[in-house]
Amino acid sequence: MKIFRRSSLICCSFIFCVVACKESKQASSNTTQENREAKRIIQGIWLDEETEDVTFWMKGDSILYADSTIQPAYFKILGDTMMVYGGQLTKYPLKKCSANNLWIVNPNGDCLKLMKSSEISDSIWFKRKSVQPVLVNEKMKHDTVVSYQDNRYHCYTTINPTKYKVIRSTFNDDGILMDNVYYDNIVHLSVFQGSSKVFSKNITKQMFSRFVSEQTIEQVILGDVSFAKADAKGLHFDVQLFHPEGNSVDYLLSLAVDYDGQLSLGFKE
Repeated sequence: MKIFRRSSLICCSFIFCVVACKESKQASSNTTQENREAKRIIQGIWLDEETEDVTFWMKGDSILYADSTIQPAYFKILGDTMMVYGGQLTKYPLKKCSANNLWIVNPNGDCLKLMKSSEISDSIWFKRKSVQPVLVNEKMKHDTVVSYQDNRYHCYTTINPTKYKVIRSTFNDDGILMDNVYYDNIVHLSVFQGSSKVFSKNITKQMFSRFVSEQTIEQVILGDVSFAKADAKGLHFDVQLFHPEGNSVDYLLSLAVDYDGQLSLGFKE
């Protein structure tokens, strides 16, 4: 009799485990499989319910923004959450999701209430061929004459915008994370003593990667390279690295060219 009860207990435990595992797999499946029906019904252009301003266009797997400097984002809907994959993954719980109304909770906990546009003309806000990055600096030149120990040096710096893109992730007023696209710069530096060339090289932000983190290098833009001073070690220049849309220089580094044309890099003293 004891053996029978023991066997029954083992059998019940086994059945319980099988059922529990099955329910666990079903729950996991519900949270990992995309809610394609929800994605289907929210396709279209969405407006802010209060202002009726165009917010974004859900098109296929992408979220398109009316601002041509903002990069489209890939999105999924898992369960009752919208997952937006941009510069970083951001989760937006959905409080309401229907063919005409979309209520999204932003990371601040505020509910953004949207209504679907019925105007075909609203698509004009998205008429673009590609993302248009922002030029942070137009082409600029500096021409400086320096004297040191009876020698005259002519220093030229030119800031050249490039096609290298810098992605800056920021939240808009509605708490939606957007990836703004900017062009980085390269600065050409030349130093002459009379007609003799002492130094000539393109300066890039990657040259300073040992002084700031790799992640930071990807997010900042090389700004101005300006003459600072001349001493026994050579000609010193200040180098600016900054985040787009920032109000100040984030990193002030130093570049020095000695009188034999050798380059050295470091922090601003």
